[in-house]
Amino acid sequence: MDKQIIAARLKALREGAGLSQAKLAKMMGISQPLIARYETAVNVPSYGALLKYADLFDVSCDYIIGRCDDPKGMTFVRKDMAQARNNDMTPERNNDMAPAGNNDMAPARQDGVQEALEKCFEPDSPAYVKFREAVLEVMAESGK
Repeated sequence: MDKQIIAARLKALREGAGLSQAKLAKMMGISQPLIARYETAVNVPSYGALLKYADLFDVSCDYIIGRCDDPKGMTFVRKDMAQARNNDMTPERNNDMAPAGNNDMAPARQDGVQEALEKCFEPDSPAYVKFREAVLEVMAESGK
């Protein structure tokens, strides 16, 4: 996360809305000096503060933290998801979804987990792979 990008975007959002730091601070329930520290990259906003900014200015957190340049955030087109599933979910691949030693999860359940995870993460991302493995391991441990 680049603190300078976050600071610049927060300042641009506030100024674009015609708000002073004091007015924004009051709206968000925080102090004006904290707004100034966010906008000068002295402090990085907490998760809760990022959500308040995103809700207040109707932008995505991805935009605020610099993961994309579209204020509405990144979107994943459903047809891309279906294509990824067709390419990656061969029967052999389907068995690989369960953690090692736990290949007894029903394929339908695996498909449901796969679809839910694809809604949250890009299928090619390292976070997707790690989170998928963790979710499947927890599901296997909890009795499927």
